[in-house]
Amino acid sequence: MTDKKVYSNRAEDAAASEVGSIYRMSTDRRRGAYPPRTPGSSSRASRKPARQSNVGHSILISHVRTFALVAVFMGGLLGLAVYVTGQAWQRHIARARDSRAESRPAPRETAAASEAGVVVDEASGVRIPRARAELDTDAMRRAMVMQARAEALQKDGELEQAIETYREALRIWPHLSQVWPRKGQIYLELGRYIQAEQAFERAVETDPANVELLNDLGVAVLYQNRIHPALALFEAVLDLDEEFAPAHFNRALAFLVLDEYESAQQEIIAYLQLRPDDPVALKEKAYLQAAQMNYDEARATLQKALEHAPEWAALYIDAAAVAALQGDIESAISYLDAAEEWVGPDVITRIYQQPAFRSVRLSEAGLDFRELLDARDRSRAPDEDAIAAALLGSAPMPSLNHQGVILPEEPAALNARPDPAVSDPESDLQPPAVEIEDPLAEASPTEEDVLRDEE
Repeated sequence: MTDKKVYSNRAEDAAASEVGSIYRMSTDRRRGAYPPRTPGSSSRASRKPARQSNVGHSILISHVRTFALVAVFMGGLLGLAVYVTGQAWQRHIARARDSRAESRPAPRETAAASEAGVVVDEASGVRIPRARAELDTDAMRRAMVMQARAEALQKDGELEQAIETYREALRIWPHLSQVWPRKGQIYLELGRYIQAEQAFERAVETDPANVELLNDLGVAVLYQNRIHPALALFEAVLDLDEEFAPAHFNRALAFLVLDEYESAQQEIIAYLQLRPDDPVALKEKAYLQAAQMNYDEARATLQKALEHAPEWAALYIDAAAVAALQGDIESAISYLDAAEEWVGPDVITRIYQQPAFRSVRLSEAGLDFRELLDARDRSRAPDEDAIAAALLGSAPMPSLNHQGVILPEEPAALNARPDPAVSDPESDLQPPAVEIEDPLAEASPTEEDVLRDEE
């Protein structure tokens, strides 16, 4: 009992002591002995602001990420829009360029020339390198005067003087690009085909898409019997302009040289679709028809050609040969008699001796015609041009030159091809045994001429 009482007294003393301690602390706090409690003085208060700071940081990071994703997406859309717009603009430019090209039937200023830095003098049409267009204007004008003189000489037939004058113009101003095709045309007329080829090559360098220049370059090559290179040039012309008629005709002649009659006939048909009344092409068509033994069609074609060229002796001789192959003796004699008016009795007598006219010669009417030829007046001088046109085959067809002057249609014949006037591969009809000097046969250029052209 005593221990319990003692323990109870101790507990009471401890409680009293605790109460007294709390009282003293509160009293001291009121007196200022302890600092006042601040919001951050307790653990609970200190944890609350830290939690609020972490939440704000997370929200900021989320907003930054959202902004970055939106910026990337918008940038992608902008790049796609720029790409699509650029492609559409390029297609628009291409269509506009194509429409401008289609609206110009014979453009002189090509894209290739523009890329090469070539400009055109509006007053003269002369193509001049852009870098030199503003330089040496006095020399350019003097050269243009010389060019005009050369053109006048060319029109008057003074071809050698015209060439020298063109050379002088080039010495004064080497950038007169229009001089080269004119020189090439003169060389074609003179039969100097190597120099013609060189001149047209220089012309094509300044205007590689000009179908006239490419065609004339092919003509110069074809005259040298380089058949396959010529065909490639004519093919290039048709790739640029499939309705450029001279290229079809020239390809037909090249195929005839190669004895590819089917290809030649296709080209002649294509040419006649563009120029249906050309007697030269009709003559070649009749030759191909006769080669296939379609004599009625050949004769009808020649008759159509005679309607458009009644003074061309070669057509009468062709028609006489076809009539002889048909056994129509009277028509054959009638056609030969008509041709005699243009080439003279001597030429007709030599043609009359060919195997194709054997049945005509042996007939009574044929004997009378021979006597008539022997009695004809031989005092008049024969027309050499008419004789050449009658006996030689068709020549390649150059383009119109830039002055609008048409070169002679038959300056010379290709020696490698048969003469359609009197030749038929399916019969014994042979070319006439007459040697006529080609007035425009190629003359080998002298060393001086080559050096001048290279200069």
